[in-house]
Amino acid sequence: VLNVDEAEDSSFSSEGLKLTPLQPMTCWWLQYKGMMRLSHNPQKKFQVQLDARWQSDLGFFNYDTDMPMRSLAKGLSNETWTKNYFKCLKDHHQTHYEQFGELTGNVIIDNVDFNINMSAMRDHSFGYRREWKAFHRYALHIFTLADGTRGNVGVICIPNMFSRLEIGYVYEKEGSLEPLTDLDFELYQHGENGIPPSDYGFTFKTGQKCYEVKVQVEETTDLYLGLDWEARITESLSRFTVNGVEGWGVVEWMYAHRSGRRPAGHSQSAVSLR
Repeated sequence: VLNVDEAEDSSFSSEGLKLTPLQPMTCWWLQYKGMMRLSHNPQKKFQVQLDARWQSDLGFFNYDTDMPMRSLAKGLSNETWTKNYFKCLKDHHQTHYEQFGELTGNVIIDNVDFNINMSAMRDHSFGYRREWKAFHRYALHIFTLADGTRGNVGVICIPNMFSRLEIGYVYEKEGSLEPLTDLDFELYQHGENGIPPSDYGFTFKTGQKCYEVKVQVEETTDLYLGLDWEARITESLSRFTVNGVEGWGVVEWMYAHRSGRRPAGHSQSAVSLR
């Protein structure tokens, strides 16, 4: 484990945010110092200082190796197989993994101190090409339940590769990691008009175990990703009920955004504060 001084050279930082790996796949140091604005009142800003640690003793889910072959085959079967199609898959391949853990620390907002102690998920993607413009839509349900169950399930649509690909996994309350094997959530039935739903449900399976999910959205905010803002992301803070067990989390909705950057007055450089 690196101490704070040794960790300085390995940090990643921008716009007042600094992320420092202290122990690979186990511990990260998160810092932020700067202004934040209310998502629904951008003119109202606050001075914020964050100091927290993300730690985990859980395994990580690597989609290259842990995604069931049947799920990948279902996604491939929707497409027309050609030489160019498989070349496109190869050219755009990315390694992506996710890992749940615990975030602890404190945040000071306009001189008012708040303690942080919460479940949090980190993810990492890398590959030869990383192009948001390749995506059409996705919806990811990232949740933690009162009994310790945690997971991320959803569907992505990347037109030239997968028009519909089911992805996800569940950490059982004892810590075992189970991949998603079936999901009845359809993108075209949820928020196809660009406005994500606020009250809905769906089911999914991991092996022979079935989960019934209810989602109640409490708060949303938008942000844009990509050099030309090719992706609009709506983060929906939500209450989850899974097989009768209460929980909380976020639904991340991605929509293709083709109208470019918004005027300077709508800059996304400041971080949103709910």
